[in-house]
Amino acid sequence: MDRAVRTGLAMVNMLIFMIVFTILSGIVMTIASSSTRSLESHIRRNKAYFASEGAIVLVIDGARRSISNITGLAAPLSSNVPIPWSFTTAGTLAASKNVFVTRANATAPMPTTIYRVNGSMNYSQNW
Repeated sequence: MDRAVRTGLAMVNMLIFMIVFTILSGIVMTIASSSTRSLESHIRRNKAYFASEGAIVLVIDGARRSISNITGLAAPLSSNVPIPWSFTTAGTLAASKNVFVTRANATAPMPTTIYRVNGSMNYSQNW
C-alpha cells in the first residue's frame, strides 16, 4: 500500500470515530437532560406536598388556639393560605406561596364534630 491509500484510510477511520463519538455524546446529553427534568419535577412535587401539609397544620393549629376559629369550623371553608417558601441568607422571608385549603364536615360514619381538611398546591408553576 502506498502512502496516499494509508492516509486516506486513516482519515476515513477518524471520520467514523468522530461520527460515533458525536452520536454517543448526544445520547449522553439527552439522558442527562431527561434526568435533570425528572429530578426538578420530583423536587417541586415534594415542596408542594410539604407546603400543603404545612398549610393544613397552620389551619388546624389556628383552630385549636382560637375559640372563634373553633366555632367557625362548623361551616366549610375554602381559602388560600400563604406559606413561607424561601428565605434569605439572613433568615428573613424572601417569598411565600399560596396553598388552597378546604375544610368540610366529615362524612358518615364519622362524628359530625370531625372535619376533613385538604390542602393543594400547583407544583408545575415556574418558581
